[in-house]
Amino acid sequence: MDVSVNYWGLLLATTFFVLTPGLGVALILSRTVADGFGRGLIVGLGLILGDLAYVGAVLLAFTEFASALVPYLFYIRIFGALYLVYLGIRQMGKGAISITQDTTPIRPIWQDLILHLGISLTNPKVMVFYIGFLPLFVPVGQVSYMEIALVFLTVFVAGFIALVMIAGGAVKIRSLLVNDKTAHIINKCIGALMCLVGILLVV
Repeated sequence: MDVSVNYWGLLLATTFFVLTPGLGVALILSRTVADGFGRGLIVGLGLILGDLAYVGAVLLAFTEFASALVPYLFYIRIFGALYLVYLGIRQMGKGAISITQDTTPIRPIWQDLILHLGISLTNPKVMVFYIGFLPLFVPVGQVSYMEIALVFLTVFVAGFIALVMIAGGAVKIRSLLVNDKTAHIINKCIGALMCLVGILLVV
C-alpha cells in the first residue's frame, strides 16, 4: 500500500480552498483596498496561521488515535472526498460576496495578525474541512516528523500563493466578486475544480 504523502495534491487542493470566495477572501480584499498590499498580506497571514493550527490539531489527533482509526481509514477517505465534492457543489451555487470598505484605524501589524488568527481559529468549518481533507493526502499515523513538517510547509505555501493572488489583484478581483454575473462564473469554476479533485482522489 502506498503510504507516501501526496504533496502536490495537497498543494493544489489547499490553494483552491483558500481561493474559495468567502469571509477570508472578503477580509483580505477589503483590507488590501483600504490600506495597501502589505496590510492585506498581514491579514492573510493571520488567517493562514489559523489554518496551520487546525492542521496541527488534526494531525496530532490522527497520530494519537491512529491504531483505532486504521479499520476506518477507507471510510475517512471517502468522507473526505465526498466533503470536498459537497463544498464544490455548494460553492457553485454561491453568488457575489459582500465586501465592505474597512474604515477602522490602522492597527499595529501584530494586532492585525492576532485578530485575524483569532477569526480563523473561531471558524469550526475550517476544522471540519481539515478532518475530512487531510486523510486524502496524508496517511494517518504513518508519517515521520519530517513529513509532518513538509505538510505544514505545503499548506503554508499553498495559502501564501493564494494570498498573493488575492491581494495582488485586489482591485480587479474585488470588482469581479461583487458582480453577480462574474461571481457566479468564478464560483462555478472553483466549485467544479474542487469536485474534480474530490472525485479523482477516490477513482
